[in-house]
Amino acid sequence: MKFEITSGKDTTKGIKTLIYGTEGIGKTTLASQFPDPVFIDTEGSTTHFDNVKRLPKPKDWKELKDMISWVSQEKPCKTLVIDTFDWAEMAEVDALCKENGWRSIESPGYGKGFTESAERIGSFLRELETKLVDEGIHVVLNCHAQTEKIELPEEQSAYDKYGLKLGAKAKSRTSALVKEWADMVLFCNYKTYVESVTSGMTKKGKATGGKERVMYAEHSAVWDAKNRFGLPAEMPMEYKQLAKIFDRKPKAQPVKPAPKKKEPKPEPVKEEPMKTEVFDTDSLAVTWPDSVPKTVRDICKKNSFMPDDIQRLLYNENIVKTPNFDLAKVPPKFWTSFTSEFETRWGPKLDIARQDNLPF
Repeated sequence: MKFEITSGKDTTKGIKTLIYGTEGIGKTTLASQFPDPVFIDTEGSTTHFDNVKRLPKPKDWKELKDMISWVSQEKPCKTLVIDTFDWAEMAEVDALCKENGWRSIESPGYGKGFTESAERIGSFLRELETKLVDEGIHVVLNCHAQTEKIELPEEQSAYDKYGLKLGAKAKSRTSALVKEWADMVLFCNYKTYVESVTSGMTKKGKATGGKERVMYAEHSAVWDAKNRFGLPAEMPMEYKQLAKIFDRKPKAQPVKPAPKKKEPKPEPVKEEPMKTEVFDTDSLAVTWPDSVPKTVRDICKKNSFMPDDIQRLLYNENIVKTPNFDLAKVPPKFWTSFTSEFETRWGPKLDIARQDNLPF
């Protein structure tokens, strides 16, 4: 079994964003500024927006899932927004109760209804991942916020914390599943300043502000937030703070080299065998006959070849039948070949012929 190791950012997948905050803070407005969004408006909050593209309000949980499949197939947008997801969860709980004949999610007892609901929500989140995110479509889940009491084991007092308005009871794991699923959890609220005011013998807190909208991208003791993109902990509630995350170039695909055309192999040139002549002489040559071209003599002089080396070469190549022949009778065709092919053909063979002439 083989596995491929990769590194670097994968810009082919969509980004999973969870936006939650108090009522009227502007979650829908913020989501409408994401790249080319289409809304699944579960509560009718987009009907007052002029430029928002939306699907019909889903009648039930099944129709909501059918819409996800349709978006996966048709790809009508770059971002799908479910506004809000807590209303989608209510549709899921209602469907679960109808399917099992329960009066409420608590009817089965022992938290069984909440467990099964969480499993179905988890399955739905995986569908969003495989059908949309893996196909490059961003997903935004808008949720309402609620406050809840937090009691730490090591502390004596409890305190209030903002959380997702998901799960009717504390036994529900839906909120944790959604936060774990998201790449970015943004908590939106009004910026509030609390001042200490002395009234008689007591000090009271006085809240001011409440007009500046901000969003938080890092965890705090009083809210949950996170991001995987190096965002600041606190930002103005504006899409331009997030735009750089979505301004991504598509991952370069490796370019396959064009197949090389097979060029026909050149047919080997058939050399006509040089006519073999027998020369009747009794001794090896030591001087160059006048009939040997000057270019041949210059090449041999430059490379320290003697006339008898030429005689041995022709004998080794079976051009002649005896080593002792008259160079004056060598056909001009040989000298032409010798001059033009000295470096590639005759020079190396002359080296061998010279070795044969050595006395040891």
